[in-house]
Amino acid sequence: MEQIIRTYGKVLLEGVVAAWLLLLILSQIRDGDGNRGIFQIVGAQIGSESTDYRAYTDFDVYETDASKAPPVIRYLGENQIQVGECCLSDYIEAESCSGTKLPIKIVEVFDQSGAEVACEEEMRVVFAEAGIYTIKVQAIDERNKRTVRLIRIPVNE
Repeated sequence: MEQIIRTYGKVLLEGVVAAWLLLLILSQIRDGDGNRGIFQIVGAQIGSESTDYRAYTDFDVYETDASKAPPVIRYLGENQIQVGECCLSDYIEAESCSGTKLPIKIVEVFDQSGAEVACEEEMRVVFAEAGIYTIKVQAIDERNKRTVRLIRIPVNE
């Protein structure tokens, strides 16, 4: 055991001393710009790059399109909806920021108790009884901006 400690102890002690001397030498070096240590000196010599995204025309187009408003969905509530079959596209419209009319999609229709009401492909819904119905409507414009809105519609007898 004593022989192992003598043999490997010297190697371990020499390794620790060499590492300490190397660290001391590398951390005490200074260059003409005032950088101290080998890592700061090398880091100061490596140039940093920055990209000016304004030079790309695609970025300007993206920024312009991203700043435009999403579609607006409106409920045209002048005409009262009566109990029975109704075409919701007569009462709801969507418009893009440029003023173009957009097609709407009825996602879900719920009655006042929260039960889902069936909606056909032509946006025809049968309102079985009077009350406040909640309609989830979606519109997507030509730039793929999407608006989803919940509209509460009163249905009278």
